[in-house]
Amino acid sequence: MKINDCHWMKNETRLFVKELFRRDLVGIKPVEALLKMLHARPNASTKSELLVLLRLCWLRTNKEISKAWQTKDFLGEKTFGQRVNSRGKNDLDIIIEGEKVEALDALKRVGYYRFKRKLDLSTLGSIRTVLHDRAGYIEELEGQKRLCNVLTREEALGREKLRYFYDATFLEDDCCVALRDSVALEELATVHLGNRVVRKTIEGWLSVGRENISSEIRSMAAQEFHFDLDSFNFLKVFIYISDVLDGNGPHQYIAGSHLPYSLSKRDLDKFPPYFRLSQKDIGKIFPDGDIVTQYGYAGTVVVEDTSGFHRGEPLEAGKTRDMIVLKLMDDDWSFG
Repeated sequence: MKINDCHWMKNETRLFVKELFRRDLVGIKPVEALLKMLHARPNASTKSELLVLLRLCWLRTNKEISKAWQTKDFLGEKTFGQRVNSRGKNDLDIIIEGEKVEALDALKRVGYYRFKRKLDLSTLGSIRTVLHDRAGYIEELEGQKRLCNVLTREEALGREKLRYFYDATFLEDDCCVALRDSVALEELATVHLGNRVVRKTIEGWLSVGRENISSEIRSMAAQEFHFDLDSFNFLKVFIYISDVLDGNGPHQYIAGSHLPYSLSKRDLDKFPPYFRLSQKDIGKIFPDGDIVTQYGYAGTVVVEDTSGFHRGEPLEAGKTRDMIVLKLMDDDWSFG
């Protein structure tokens, strides 16, 4: 089987992976081939297969691909965008500027940092108005895919899904855009990533607790441990818009799991296809792992390298969690 052959069926993926390992094709060349296949805009099924292989290669190379990406333009078109002009110092700027040194040190050592200060009440009030009081419409999910169904908050709460995305148009309000375009955040990300930030996104999530939920459904709602591979170098910020206490689905992170680690083929065989692991399974990979649970009141800000393993703890039935998620990347690639 050739590395540049992207026409395999789903049940052949594991054979393809075994061939990769047999030939030890886990360096930069296979990744370059996978990126070129993705660049060719394959159909959804093939893209899903390619992303699984990309994740395997990324793990097997001990995350060295991320470093290589900073110095090599795989496709001859890596671009650097223009920096967004500041709208003036905002609440998030003030929070980050006061703790930037501590945040950078913690990100390097353990992969996350929780800021001591919170967003002020006026900022939170503006965001809640956008998400709630303006009949904030919500996009329904099926697994990892967004459906065409657009619901009000009340309609979403009355359904059975665990997670919803707030409609992107509501996140274009000035109070949300100001968070995304925080100059202090961009400067922090630039130092941490070792490259200029060229892409920034913002999302709003509503999570809802339900009864009798299977592990598969929890997995699709990011409530089992996993790592992100949104791109090769990226940083995320989680901002609680509601109080996230016991039962509200606090964010959890395996401290230090962002660092390069050696995984054998036996280790990788423990991973399910989409790399979602239960708390019991994650203990087999990181037996000494420190699970950090981020309880916090509304306004809590956590910056994190989500290439490390993390999840949202399952919510108790009837409880909810509102959260804003910011993402900063040093390139224009997004693997999803």
